[in-house]
Amino acid sequence: MKGEAFLNHSLLSSYLNVGLLLPLEICQLADNSYKNGKALLNAVEGFICQILDWREYVRGIYWLKMPKYGNLNYFSAQITLPLISKLIAIYFIT
Repeated sequence: MKGEAFLNHSLLSSYLNVGLLLPLEICQLADNSYKNGKALLNAVEGFICQILDWREYVRGIYWLKMPKYGNLNYFSAQITLPLISKLIAIYFIT
């Protein structure tokens, strides 16, 4: 859209992943934007579904499958993750 520098929910991902933002807060803000006439229903619905459905589903899988899930290598990847990625993963699931 013209005049909009950012139109992407992924800009919030890092803040959500480290707990600086909560999914409920983000969804409430989006809902308020719709109620105040600042956002279209279909945009808000899609945004909320993306935040709650996918992100919380993946988080649930982590809780269900850990600690073994952290060591799975379904695709047989050979490159190791940087330490910071592992620390974020530990923080996110605890």
